[in-house]
Amino acid sequence: MDLVLIHGRAQGGRSADEIRDQWIPGLKQGFSSAGISEPSFGEIRIPFYGDKLDELTESASTTVSVAHRGLEQHETFDPFVADFVRQMAMRRGLSDEDLERIYDEQGLEVTERGPLDWGWVHAVASFLDTNTPWLTNQVLDRVVADVKAYLERPNVRAAVHDIVMPAIGSGPAIVISHSLGTVVAYWILAKELNQNTDVPLFITVGSPLGLNAIKTKIVPPPRNFPGGVTKWLNLTDPQDIVALTEELNADTFLPNIENIADIENDDEPHAIERYLADPRVARVIAGVTSR
Repeated sequence: MDLVLIHGRAQGGRSADEIRDQWIPGLKQGFSSAGISEPSFGEIRIPFYGDKLDELTESASTTVSVAHRGLEQHETFDPFVADFVRQMAMRRGLSDEDLERIYDEQGLEVTERGPLDWGWVHAVASFLDTNTPWLTNQVLDRVVADVKAYLERPNVRAAVHDIVMPAIGSGPAIVISHSLGTVVAYWILAKELNQNTDVPLFITVGSPLGLNAIKTKIVPPPRNFPGGVTKWLNLTDPQDIVALTEELNADTFLPNIENIADIENDDEPHAIERYLADPRVARVIAGVTSR
C-alpha cells in the first residue's frame, strides 16, 4: 500500500527528501516500540508545497502582526485572527476569568461574538509567548498568516492543491497529514476528490480543523466525511496548542473520527516525528495494511 505524507507550514527551503528523513524514522520507532514488524509500503509520495506557499504568502501581506503593537492605519480588525489566537490561548490554559481581566485592563469593546480591538489580540498573543516557550511571537505570526492565506486566497489554495492532489491519486494509499497539511488534505479528500480515491486510513496530526474560523471557510458546505476514506484517526498532544481542539468529533468537526488525544511529545508537542513514534499509531497502521 502506498503512503502519502502531507506536511504543514514553515517547510520552505527544505525538500521532499528532508520531509521523508524526518517522518519515516518516527514511524519506524513507533513500530519498534509496538513490537510489530514494519509494513511493506509501496511508493512513498511527499507532495512538497513549502516553497510555493512561502512564495505566495511573502509576496503580499496576509495578516497584521498578532504579537506587536504599532499597527498601520490601513490594518483593520480581523475576526479570523482574533478567533485563531483566542482558541490557541484557551488550549494553553487561558481561562474565561483571564479573558475578562484582559478585557478590563485593556478597556476593550466586546460583543457577544468576542472582542473588537487589536489590543486584546496583542495581550493574548503576549500570554502565549510567555507561557509557550516553543511558540515565539514570530512563529505565531507566521502560523496565523499561512493558515489565513490558504483559507482566504483562492490562488494560494489552488497552487497548493495542484501540488498535493496528484500525489493522493486514486489509491489505495494511507494519507498522513500534519498541522496546516491536515486542512489541505481534508479539503482535497472531502471537497475535490471525495469518492474518487481509495484511502483506507487518513491520519491527521496536530490539526487546527476544529477551529470555527477554519470550518466555516471550507467550501462548499456542509462538512462531510470524505467518501473515499475508510478510517480517520486524529492525533493530539494536550500541550500542542496548534491542535486547536482536544479531539475532532461530532461536537468539534465530524462524527466517526477516532482520536488518540493523550500523546506525550514532551518539550516538542507539535513535532511530527514524535507523534508518529507513538506505538498506538503503529498498531493502527499495521491493522490497516494487514487486511
